[in-house]
Amino acid sequence: MLPCALSVLLATLVAGAPDAAPPCESEMNKIKDLLQVSCVGKGLSSVPAGLPKDTGILLLGSNRLSRVSLASFQHLSALVELDLSNNSLTALDTGGASLPGLQQLDLSVNGLKSLPAFQGMPALKRLALVHNALSQLPAGGFRALRNLDDLELEGNGIRDLPEGAFEGLEKLKDVDLADNLLEELPRELLAGLGNLEILRLERNRLKRVPDGFFPENYFAYLYLAENPWVCDCELVYLRDYILEYETSVYTRVQGPGKEITENKPESVECQAPASEKGRPVMHFQAHCEGPAGDSDGGEEGTWGESPTPLSTEPHAIIHTTLPSTSVRTTPSTAPPTTSVRTTPSTAPPTTSVRTTPSTAPPTTSVRTTPSTAPPTTSVRTTPSTAPPTTSVRTTPSTAAPTTSVRSTPSTAALATSVRSLLFLSSVFLLFYF
Repeated sequence: MLPCALSVLLATLVAGAPDAAPPCESEMNKIKDLLQVSCVGKGLSSVPAGLPKDTGILLLGSNRLSRVSLASFQHLSALVELDLSNNSLTALDTGGASLPGLQQLDLSVNGLKSLPAFQGMPALKRLALVHNALSQLPAGGFRALRNLDDLELEGNGIRDLPEGAFEGLEKLKDVDLADNLLEELPRELLAGLGNLEILRLERNRLKRVPDGFFPENYFAYLYLAENPWVCDCELVYLRDYILEYETSVYTRVQGPGKEITENKPESVECQAPASEKGRPVMHFQAHCEGPAGDSDGGEEGTWGESPTPLSTEPHAIIHTTLPSTSVRTTPSTAPPTTSVRTTPSTAPPTTSVRTTPSTAPPTTSVRTTPSTAPPTTSVRTTPSTAPPTTSVRTTPSTAAPTTSVRSTPSTAALATSVRSLLFLSSVFLLFYF
């Protein structure tokens, strides 16, 4: 009887023993039409065995996993999404593993200090490395993930980036670098990222971006708020970019239970100098010397306006008495030679005139020697008690000014002289006889 009693007791104990199967729930994800296995928050320190081979979505978040090898999942041929977030991972072993169908890998909120060697995941589209301890990234570290379009690096304490950090990621559409310690960005960081649509750079230590930093295609969403932007002449490029693409500049605000994204280019604010602190970058103005010495902004501080050109037209007419004038006559077929000297006196002036007789008054065209800024000059000679009168007119032009001088012989003066001679002759004759 004793052996029988022992057998019954043993059977009872075995029947009451806990199930050795993994403590995970399985269900069909109706949206993605994949079998979803959830092992979230089960206190696991290792990957459970006995997972269904047709698992398409595997959730292992919020456990105590410290080291994981991707070889643990390569028997899951249908695996598309793998969530290892909120664990204690300090290393991810990818060597030799092949997960050809994996499209999403979430490694957020772990303790990774270096970037794993991502191999054997050619179809990966989304990689989340949010809130790890990646202070720096190697050049070409994501090169094997050529189909990646979403890369999340928020909150890692990254201090600097090499120019080739995103090398080979030609299909990349979304890069999140918010909440890091970036103080500067290499000029060619985004080179080759022709499909980039979203760039998040909020809450870093950026003071400026290098000229030509942004790719030629514009972003659908660009986040730049809460950086210590220094609004000086070196920030002109960013200021102009925001002005041109202000409908693409957004900010994220934490609302009640959710994050709100809104278009707000004014959220990008100056933090220095003190006179500009709090001013939106898109509104700040400065006086910057261009390559030709022109000031950017002028007296009004408006960017991009050219200074008002100086007028080449004369602004004043100056009347003056020229004591001496050097005149070069324009040669003609029969150039008259005229020498005129006027001596002011109470008597009629003595005028010595040498000219080629003509039935009409000769016209002499003369050119004066130009000065650096030729004014319009009207010259008036000191009048005498009797004619002749000489009129000199200078015509301003951009070339050497041409002065036209017209000398008209005075017939009235000749008649006066004749009458004077006749009068003197009569007086002489009267006294003689």
